[in-house]
Amino acid sequence: MKTKAVVAQKIKYVVYCRKSTEEDNRQILSLDSQRKENLERAERLGLNVVDVLVESKSASVPGREKFNEMMGRIATGEVQGIICWALDRLSRNPMDGGLLQWLLQQGQLRHIVTSTGEHHSGDNAIVLGVLFGAPSQFVVDLKRGVRRGHEAKAQMGWPHGVAFTGFLNEKDGDRGAKKWRVDAERWPLVQQLFYRYLNGNISASQIAYFAREELKLTTPMRRRQGGKLIARSAIYNLLANPIYAGFFFLGGKRYELHPSMPRIITEEEHLKILRMMSGKNVPRSEHFTATYSGYMVSPYKEFIGQSLHFQLICECKQKFAYLNKDACPKCGKALGKIQNPKYLNYTYYYNIPRHKAKQRTRHIEEKRVDEFLATYIEKNLQLSPGLVEWSKKYLHELSDKELQQNLEAVRSQNMRKANLESKKKRYREMLAENLVTPDEYQKDVQEIEQELKSISQAPVAVDWLAQANDMADLTLAAAEVIRRGETKAKRAVLSRLQSNLIWDEEKLNVINAEPFQKLIDALAEAKATYPAFEPRYYEAEKDKTELFNSVCPTLCVGQDSNLRSP
Repeated sequence: MKTKAVVAQKIKYVVYCRKSTEEDNRQILSLDSQRKENLERAERLGLNVVDVLVESKSASVPGREKFNEMMGRIATGEVQGIICWALDRLSRNPMDGGLLQWLLQQGQLRHIVTSTGEHHSGDNAIVLGVLFGAPSQFVVDLKRGVRRGHEAKAQMGWPHGVAFTGFLNEKDGDRGAKKWRVDAERWPLVQQLFYRYLNGNISASQIAYFAREELKLTTPMRRRQGGKLIARSAIYNLLANPIYAGFFFLGGKRYELHPSMPRIITEEEHLKILRMMSGKNVPRSEHFTATYSGYMVSPYKEFIGQSLHFQLICECKQKFAYLNKDACPKCGKALGKIQNPKYLNYTYYYNIPRHKAKQRTRHIEEKRVDEFLATYIEKNLQLSPGLVEWSKKYLHELSDKELQQNLEAVRSQNMRKANLESKKKRYREMLAENLVTPDEYQKDVQEIEQELKSISQAPVAVDWLAQANDMADLTLAAAEVIRRGETKAKRAVLSRLQSNLIWDEEKLNVINAEPFQKLIDALAEAKATYPAFEPRYYEAEKDKTELFNSVCPTLCVGQDSNLRSP
């Protein structure tokens, strides 16, 4: 009988090295270290290495060029083994991990060698599933942790990421908890920009010309970037940014900027600027993502696309598309010097397959979609702050109760697993002592493996409390974001709502995800049963009012199925 060592010598191996970032100045030693260690390990074990593949790419999503090349060579039988530093170098997502497991189970991938162990095609599939699942779970946990970190930072009054013009990121402090400070060089210039726009009869192009040519407003230096005149599109985004009024949005939820940071304008002035810019239809940046792109279909699941129009009427009455232009194509006057230009910017949505088939199609303007959806949310989903507060209190009580039940279930599951593993060990001892035949042993062990598999496939506990709290928060701010928010904030709300819009060439409809639809149904039932109950305005007084106590059972009917993922 051939040993695994003898078989391994006949396998052709690929050494695979990967680092997570494509930046040259980060993790630069990682690839060299991996390559050296992997080749030394191959020489020490006497393995036949036919190639070394190296790439700088995150494994959290599929699509790595060298990894896909390696998988193709394994599938064709050109190579049969992989040498890598650790399994997380191969995969951090379930799709790539599943492919590796499949090739192992099929025998096309016969051997994986890492710094911590070896894995063969005949190894226990459950163990391999756990090992390949761990990196994927790490990515999921990391994303959840990052999101919670951003939310915690926002609650303290600090947006995450690069500070906006007029502010700078503090260099001191822990990563992820760094504060902002005022940019002494640019803050006065940003103030002048706002005051000029608010107090002067000035167009969007003229304010851009004022910022670039008169104020000479530049971007701050960050490593190798910055120090150049601020882009026109960045000026328009700066004017529309609520941060200068003392608040910001994260995931569709509003947060107040830290009190230590100064404000340039009031919230009323911010809304005035938005109205002014809406009236003058300020140019956007060159890359466009329409708000409802990907969130709207026809009743027959046909794609509803967008048509974006950005035009300008010059003093000479010439109408032209102004993107990527600095002057009027007819009279040659620079955009920044045109007196009272009229901007015509709008977005329409239409049925693309019908349009391509030269069938009659009707368009719907984005403003109309905004108003429809905001009204729908106000009517069907919006809750008062008091009702949200009560909901969170009640949800926490449910969570505490369920947590104790889950702990008991986990203890029972672990005890069951331990008993089965002990039973397997006894069968191995009986086989060694010839107390059972090999066939009897195989049959009994297969039954135990099936039972262990059923335990492993038991439903995973879902963090429904966080999901439910997120739903409650979303009901407060969603309508306001849809009406007044920027495209990115609107799309974040749509993503969290998990709803799709249906455009049938005549009217709009909404298809909701199950949790939100059940909430809508419960609110509708509560309002039908108790006409005096109005979720948008009702202020619950800690369960003291008779009306609120009477409504609670209706709202909580079926709460268990509402809050858990299927």
